[in-house]
Amino acid sequence: MMQLCPSIVRTKPCIPELDFSGCIISVGSSIPEARGLKVGMDIFGSVLVGPHISKGAGSLAEYVAVEANCVVRMPEAGGDGRMEKMEKAAGLGG
Repeated sequence: MMQLCPSIVRTKPCIPELDFSGCIISVGSSIPEARGLKVGMDIFGSVLVGPHISKGAGSLAEYVAVEANCVVRMPEAGGDGRMEKMEKAAGLGG
C-alpha cells in the first residue's frame, strides 16, 4: 500500500512497514479496562497510514507505540508455537 505514496511525500527519516505482532509491554492510563489490553498479552496490528506519512512512524522497530484501536488480541494457537503464530499474525494487515 505504501508503494502508492511517493517517498517525496513522506516525512524523513521514515521507519518502514505498517504491520506488526508482539507482546504488550505497557498500556496507557487512558485505555479503558473494557478494551481488555493487558501487559504480557500477545497482539497484532497496524500503524495507521496518517502517522506513517506525517510523523515517519513505522513498525520495523523493536518497540512500537500505537493507539489502542490499532491492535487486537492474538487468537490462541492450535498446534503452532508462539513464534510461528507471531510471524503469521504480522502479515495479516495485507
